Amino acid sequence: MLTLIATFIAANLLIFGVKSTLASGGGTHPQTYLNLTAKQWHQRAVTRTKERNRVRGEVRMLTRHIRRMRRAIVHRSSSLEAIRLASITYGQSYADLVRVANCESPGLRPTLVNSQPVWNGEHATGLFQFLPSTFRSTPYRSEDIFSPYANALAAGWMWDNGRRREWACQ
Repeated sequence: MLTLIATFIAANLLIFGVKSTLASGGGTHPQTYLNLTAKQWHQRAVTRTKERNRVRGEVRMLTRHIRRMRRAIVHRSSSLEAIRLASITYGQSYADLVRVANCESPGLRPTLVNSQPVWNGEHATGLFQFLPSTFRSTPYRSEDIFSPYANALAAGWMWDNGRRREWACQ
């Protein structure tokens, strides 16, 4: 976040610093302009145009960088992205994983908790509606059960280890 702020400030200083320099004639005293030839005027205009275009290019680059940083900072994980990762990691069918997840938690909501206790007073939870005891039997037991990544990877691991039939939805 500090890098983003520093980049933004640097971009603003660059913009305003160059604009003030260009507006004042690049630090040249106004009397100097009276003695310039047409060729010198043209050369000065070309130089200023090149400098202005260079600065505009830098500003565009910094603006794109700030947008990318902002997107990276506010990125919210997608359930489909998590399922794709599980599919690739464990070699399971992406379409089948999506179908089961959508059946278990309509709309692919990773924070869904079933209001009805399913077994032993436990409520099915998360993207693939794991019982907490079942989730603890996976290598992802130390992760948050509401994390779409942990939930999808745990499901992929279970499918890869012959436990695909433990879901009500097939």
